[in-house]
Amino acid sequence: MKRPKCRRCHKPLKRKSESFVGKKEPYKGNMICYRIKKDRVGEYDYNSPFENYKDKRTGDLRERPTVFIPKVPEEYRYSYTIWDGVSYHYWKGKKFCGTGCAAGWAYDRN
Repeated sequence: MKRPKCRRCHKPLKRKSESFVGKKEPYKGNMICYRIKKDRVGEYDYNSPFENYKDKRTGDLRERPTVFIPKVPEEYRYSYTIWDGVSYHYWKGKKFCGTGCAAGWAYDRN
């Protein structure tokens, strides 16, 4: 099945999807899962020791490196977007992408 398009501008309509951020497990359902991101859990250390500076002579704080310290044992968080494969956003139940296209199409018909 082709993706439906707006009657006036012929752009593809947006999918009706749902996003989840920071879940402990990856998605295991029967919907289409896209935009998957796997992040390692940990914290950032902004106060790294002086010997990690790029230029030790000046000691400029802006050049201080940020170090990521992961949790042990390894732990991950998952972010993803799911879609059922058939639902799209229709403006007021019609095949328009928004108010501008609907008003323009109605104006063109008169």
